[in-house]
Amino acid sequence: MACCDEFKTEFQCRKFGLSYDNPKKFVLSEFGPRILYPIWTTCWLMYHLGWISYDIYTKFEGDNNGDPVYFSKLTNWTFILLLLSNFIDAVTTLFAHCRTDISCDNQGETIKTPWYLN
Repeated sequence: MACCDEFKTEFQCRKFGLSYDNPKKFVLSEFGPRILYPIWTTCWLMYHLGWISYDIYTKFEGDNNGDPVYFSKLTNWTFILLLLSNFIDAVTTLFAHCRTDISCDNQGETIKTPWYLN
Protein backbone atom coordinates (compact mmCIF):
# COMPACT_ATOMS: atom_id res chain seq x y z
CA MET A 1 0.00 0.00 0.00
CA ALA A 2 2.92 2.35 0.70
CA CYS A 3 4.14 1.84 -2.83
CA CYS A 4 0.83 3.08 -4.23
CA ASP A 5 1.03 6.18 -2.03
CA GLU A 6 4.51 6.93 -3.37
CA PHE A 7 3.23 6.65 -6.94
CA LYS A 8 0.28 8.92 -6.17
CA THR A 9 2.52 11.63 -4.76
CA GLU A 10 5.17 11.32 -7.46
CA PHE A 11 2.91 11.22 -10.53
CA GLN A 12 0.78 14.28 -9.92
CA CYS A 13 0.16 16.86 -12.63
CA ARG A 14 2.17 19.52 -10.81
CA LYS A 15 5.22 17.23 -10.77
CA PHE A 16 5.36 16.81 -14.55
CA GLY A 17 7.20 20.10 -14.90
CA LEU A 18 10.95 20.28 -14.91
CA SER A 19 11.28 22.09 -11.59
CA TYR A 20 13.76 20.76 -9.07
CA ASP A 21 14.63 21.85 -5.56
CA ASN A 22 18.37 22.01 -6.20
CA PRO A 23 19.04 23.51 -9.67
CA LYS A 24 22.79 23.81 -9.10
CA LYS A 25 23.12 20.05 -9.67
CA PHE A 26 22.38 20.67 -13.36
CA VAL A 27 25.21 23.15 -13.90
CA LEU A 28 27.98 22.12 -11.49
CA SER A 29 30.26 19.14 -11.39
CA GLU A 30 29.55 16.55 -8.72
CA PHE A 31 33.25 15.91 -8.21
CA GLY A 32 36.37 18.02 -8.42
CA PRO A 33 36.40 21.78 -8.76
CA ARG A 34 33.15 23.64 -9.44
CA ILE A 35 34.41 25.07 -12.71
CA LEU A 36 34.93 21.61 -14.23
CA TYR A 37 31.46 21.26 -15.82
CA PRO A 38 31.43 24.73 -17.49
CA ILE A 39 34.89 23.99 -18.90
CA TRP A 40 33.66 20.59 -20.12
CA THR A 41 30.65 22.07 -21.95
CA THR A 42 32.77 24.85 -23.44
CA CYS A 43 35.34 22.33 -24.72
CA TRP A 44 32.60 20.32 -26.44
CA LEU A 45 31.22 23.53 -27.97
CA MET A 46 34.66 24.44 -29.33
CA TYR A 47 35.18 20.91 -30.68
CA HIS A 48 31.87 20.82 -32.54
CA LEU A 49 32.27 24.40 -33.78
CA GLY A 50 35.75 23.58 -35.10
CA TRP A 51 34.55 20.40 -36.78
CA ILE A 52 31.55 22.00 -38.53
CA SER A 53 33.74 24.92 -39.63
CA TYR A 54 36.31 22.54 -41.07
CA ASP A 55 33.62 20.47 -42.78
CA ILE A 56 31.99 23.49 -44.40
CA TYR A 57 35.39 24.91 -45.36
CA THR A 58 36.45 21.70 -47.11
CA LYS A 59 33.13 21.42 -48.97
CA PHE A 60 33.16 25.00 -50.24
CA GLU A 61 36.86 25.70 -50.86
CA GLY A 62 38.26 25.93 -54.37
CA ASP A 63 36.78 27.10 -57.64
CA ASN A 64 33.89 24.65 -57.93
CA ASN A 65 31.49 26.49 -55.52
CA GLY A 66 31.48 23.51 -53.16
CA ASP A 67 28.76 20.98 -52.58
CA PRO A 68 25.47 22.44 -53.92
CA VAL A 69 23.39 20.07 -51.78
CA TYR A 70 25.37 20.41 -48.54
CA PHE A 71 22.46 21.81 -46.53
CA SER A 72 19.98 19.30 -47.95
CA LYS A 73 21.67 16.36 -46.24
CA LEU A 74 20.15 15.20 -42.98
CA THR A 75 23.50 14.39 -41.38
CA ASN A 76 24.69 17.97 -41.86
CA TRP A 77 21.50 19.39 -40.34
CA THR A 78 21.79 16.95 -37.44
CA PHE A 79 25.32 18.10 -36.74
CA ILE A 80 24.22 21.74 -36.92
CA LEU A 81 21.46 20.99 -34.40
CA LEU A 82 24.03 19.28 -32.18
CA LEU A 83 26.17 22.40 -32.39
CA LEU A 84 23.17 24.56 -31.48
CA SER A 85 22.42 22.29 -28.52
CA ASN A 86 26.04 22.53 -27.35
CA PHE A 87 25.92 26.31 -27.68
CA ILE A 88 22.76 26.58 -25.58
CA ASP A 89 24.19 24.18 -23.00
CA ALA A 90 27.49 26.02 -22.70
CA VAL A 91 25.94 29.49 -22.49
CA THR A 92 23.32 28.39 -19.96
CA THR A 93 25.90 26.58 -17.85
CA LEU A 94 28.28 29.52 -17.84
CA PHE A 95 25.47 31.96 -17.02
CA ALA A 96 24.09 29.80 -14.22
CA HIS A 97 27.59 29.17 -12.90
CA CYS A 98 28.18 32.90 -12.57
CA ARG A 99 24.93 33.44 -10.67
CA THR A 100 25.69 33.09 -6.98
CA ASP A 101 22.10 32.39 -5.94
CA ILE A 102 22.17 29.16 -7.97
CA SER A 103 25.77 28.04 -7.78
CA CYS A 104 26.39 28.63 -4.06
CA ASP A 105 25.33 26.31 -1.30
CA ASN A 106 22.23 27.87 0.23
CA GLN A 107 22.14 25.85 3.47
CA GLY A 108 18.99 23.92 2.66
CA GLU A 109 17.00 26.78 1.16
CA THR A 110 14.68 25.78 -1.66
CA ILE A 111 15.37 27.68 -4.88
CA LYS A 112 12.94 27.61 -7.77
CA THR A 113 14.59 26.32 -10.93
CA PRO A 114 15.03 29.23 -13.38
CA TRP A 115 13.28 29.01 -16.74
CA TYR A 116 16.53 28.72 -18.69
CA LEU A 117 17.46 25.52 -16.86
CA ASN A 118 14.15 23.88 -17.72
